[in-house]
Amino acid sequence: MMIPSFLRFAHPTTSRVFASSSSSSTGRLLFYSTTGARQQQQQQEHQLVSGVTEDMVVKDPVLEDFLRSNFPHKYEESQTAAQALQNNWGEQRRQKPKPPLNIRSLATIKRDSDLEEGSNRCFALRREGFIPGVIYGGDPTQGIDGQDVSKRIFVKTPQNILQSELDRYGPGLGSRVFDVTIYDSRDQLLAAAKDDNSSGSSGGVVHRVMPRDIQLHPVNDMLYCCNFLRYFPGRVIKIPVTLINEEESPALKRDGFLIPINRYVECVIDEGVPIPDELEVECTGLQFRQVVRLDRVLFPDGVRPSKKVTKHKDWMIGPIHGAKRGVDGEDGEGDEEEEK
Repeated sequence: MMIPSFLRFAHPTTSRVFASSSSSSTGRLLFYSTTGARQQQQQQEHQLVSGVTEDMVVKDPVLEDFLRSNFPHKYEESQTAAQALQNNWGEQRRQKPKPPLNIRSLATIKRDSDLEEGSNRCFALRREGFIPGVIYGGDPTQGIDGQDVSKRIFVKTPQNILQSELDRYGPGLGSRVFDVTIYDSRDQLLAAAKDDNSSGSSGGVVHRVMPRDIQLHPVNDMLYCCNFLRYFPGRVIKIPVTLINEEESPALKRDGFLIPINRYVECVIDEGVPIPDELEVECTGLQFRQVVRLDRVLFPDGVRPSKKVTKHKDWMIGPIHGAKRGVDGEDGEGDEEEEK
């Protein structure tokens, strides 16, 4: 079996590339980032193969046999290493502890009140890789009055930290609670990151907050501004909803869909209760033109809807609609009657 010289084969574990020389039909085996002795040994082995991805090897048994016959030692080593790497990565993810009360940590820097306030300086901060914001609101547990302007703290958060959280939660970022550690300077933040210490023991002050007033750039959708509202048990928080058991709904099984009126439910969470990522909406038995209301939302223990939601009699998640065949009868029976 002949393999064209223009093919390129990516190493399945380390992304090293088998490259060929265009001036020679035999080619040479080149490894990037290898030791000298091993590189010399590998350059003398076998005919060069390039341009083949790992997916192509899995789907094509003929190509897999060719690689096994021409690169038996290296092929078996690479497959074993890839499997071991995947198993170790999965084990590390399973062993990673979940944050207490489902509250993640953030780090930010306090802004200079004389040199880093105002619109022009905020533009400069964004060019330097920081997102300007302010921590505001009251917290009865700490004796902070929300009407006291002096309790507001102007901060600048590294863009990569906030962007990673935005990529993780998307539009639901405003429904999350964070323990924000405020450092006095960038050097203090770097020292804390180097020590892998985000608990505030290195000089930072911790505030429990919720992101608010999240603004994105109109062109590149990057974070432009993000403020933080102080959070305490009993403060209303919006939790997104998700549908479950859709296959048990006659309407949703027949191309029906939910028209969302409220994508979030305003909730109050008791102290010591983990903050849920989302609330589940039971869809069992839903029919066309039926309205999904609060009674179908499954609230965990310690989580309850706010008074604003419960006192509103017409509060709903949304109605169920769908194709005409799902409403009138079986597979367009109503249309046939109209034609007659």
